[in-house]
Amino acid sequence: MVRRPAIFQVLGFLVAENGLYLGALSAPGGLPTFVDLGLVFDLVLIVSVAAVFSAKIHEELGTGDTTLLGGLRD
Repeated sequence: MVRRPAIFQVLGFLVAENGLYLGALSAPGGLPTFVDLGLVFDLVLIVSVAAVFSAKIHEELGTGDTTLLGGLRD
């Protein structure tokens, strides 16, 4: 499930994005456009990962319905 190249690629994107964010903060005036673009990039990354996980769950289980889980008791 965990592929090393994919993890390193995501980490590389996050490090690059954080570097742009810190560079924009340290510049005179703060460069708010770059900060906003970094936040949008993070949001897109999170939404795409959530979509992939949702598709995988639907592929494996066939449904996203949780009503059957109500019958489970410990």
